[in-house]
Amino acid sequence: EWVKCTQINALRYTVADLIPNQEYVFRVYAQNMGAVSPPAEVGPVIAREQLAPGSIDLEALPSEEIVLKEGGDVVVNVPIGGAPRPKVTWKKGMGDLRESDR
Repeated sequence: EWVKCTQINALRYTVADLIPNQEYVFRVYAQNMGAVSPPAEVGPVIAREQLAPGSIDLEALPSEEIVLKEGGDVVVNVPIGGAPRPKVTWKKGMGDLRESDR
């Protein structure tokens, strides 16, 4: 079953919301003042997750010193990006921090 994606006036188009590892076949038509062309089939193509390098927004970190009472908790939210989602490891000195570490 064919589903219309869009109608554009460009030579390139990115189809959004495809399911990763799913196979797709596309039909492309050209149209001008004279007529519509016969369809050209493109594919099959397999949708792959688009890769993006890992990123971290250090601007989100507090700029001032934080003072806590001993045993107090602090929550630090740092935006992390990338595709696929990167594995994040927090460290203090040479050791890894776990969620329960103080």
